[in-house]
Amino acid sequence: MRRAHGVVAVLTLSFLALPSCRGDDARPPQAELAARDTTYNPWCASGMQAQLCPHVPHEVDVTLPDGYSGLIPADQVRFDDFSWQSFVALNWPAGSDGRPLGTDFRANPGAPRVWEGYQDAITVFRGGEPIPCNAGGGKMLVQMAKNGQVVDPDGSFDEAVGGPLIDRDLNFAVYEKKMNPDEARFVTENGYTTVQGQAKADSIRFPVGFYTDSAHTQGPVGSMEIKATWRVVQPADSARFYTRAAVLYVPAAHSATGQPLCLNTTVGLVGMHILHKTQNFPSWIWSTFEHVDNAPQCLPGQTGACGDSTTFSFYNSECTTCQLNAPASSGSDSTFLWEPDPPHARRYATGGRYGSQITRTQAVPSFTDSTSRAWQQRVQGTVWANYRLIGSQWQVRHLDVPGGGSRNVPDTLRNSTLESFIPDTSSCLGCHGAFASSAAKDGSGDFSFLLGMAGKGLTSLPPGVARRIARAGSQPATRAHAGAGAPGGAPGGRDTAMGRDTARTRPR
Repeated sequence: MRRAHGVVAVLTLSFLALPSCRGDDARPPQAELAARDTTYNPWCASGMQAQLCPHVPHEVDVTLPDGYSGLIPADQVRFDDFSWQSFVALNWPAGSDGRPLGTDFRANPGAPRVWEGYQDAITVFRGGEPIPCNAGGGKMLVQMAKNGQVVDPDGSFDEAVGGPLIDRDLNFAVYEKKMNPDEARFVTENGYTTVQGQAKADSIRFPVGFYTDSAHTQGPVGSMEIKATWRVVQPADSARFYTRAAVLYVPAAHSATGQPLCLNTTVGLVGMHILHKTQNFPSWIWSTFEHVDNAPQCLPGQTGACGDSTTFSFYNSECTTCQLNAPASSGSDSTFLWEPDPPHARRYATGGRYGSQITRTQAVPSFTDSTSRAWQQRVQGTVWANYRLIGSQWQVRHLDVPGGGSRNVPDTLRNSTLESFIPDTSSCLGCHGAFASSAAKDGSGDFSFLLGMAGKGLTSLPPGVARRIARAGSQPATRAHAGAGAPGGAPGGRDTAMGRDTARTRPR
């Protein structure tokens, strides 16, 4: 067994993927973990034994075998603990300066969270363009789609791809994207907020996280991106969600009144992607979380209703004509229009009553659920016990891939609120590896779509990309992999953050 350093560099283009959880290794993950390394502390990066803490981990402490293959629970649980520790640290209550408050995670339940103090990607790339709304100290949400504001440049409403997400109360889900200080500073100091600035760079490689001491207390965090989904919540539901007072800004072009809307409401967190670029995993680690009430599991071949119609935010078993995991239609509208009073998406309801009918089409691995139960127990008594880890995705160099490429572990990963309409083949790493590019011509985005926001207002996807992703997602799953020369892939070269050759790194 050898420790993995710089496991990845050559990108995979496997947006189309194999099933994510094959059960290759049936060993009990916790027993195997204890036998291999009894000093490993899954709870806190700073070494405070069995105690929650506000420290974002900088790296995954994992040892991988040469020729790593499949999905090995004993190894994957290390990534899942990394994901949960990141989730707890990012959702630690924070003060007005964005720093964690105190040493008790349960204290200050009404305080904003650490990640909410990070810079909005919109602000980094657009600067201070005024929005005709006053948040009044609450949260301002201006993105009605993960990959843009309301419409992408092609003219299609774009949640992940394909359309808006509408909850059971017939309100649109809303989104935001954040950049941690390491990433925001890197982008601004290098002039990458503009197309011209990006065009001057031979290649763009975001800084990585790593530790400089054995106690895991020192070193840079590295680049992180947070993508969050919120839904308008009713007073009866608010106790189950992390909620914030918010103002939703809707521009005139997407308002049913023809005038801009500033909608005062309460929103609840329902989905969260955490992207983290580390030294050992420079293709980033994807951690995705959801609220437990989002959607039921409905596996292929399952008959009958998938869940209680009164429970889920994005599913209602009473609708027998709703198409599963399909976007709403705008009908004769040129785009989706918001009503000024709730329910804001009522004109797009199926049968006049139902919103999006979202289901989970792939089971969450049992060892991931086991890890979630352990962490939910530790945050019991808070709303955070109502959130679960769906999965942690990373990339390993694999010698059996043609061209010496890389493989995603697991093959697929989907958040039901962020990739709602790609139920079977969604892969965070596959999509970002294949399609993420800078705003400059032929520039690699180093797995991040955010660079593409430069010069494009509120929209992060370049023209045509959303439709290419949608077309890819509609094809049968294949073992599609490509080498460094593929479109959208990283051409290798030197990692400017670490001064090392990323194209040649491999487990050693």
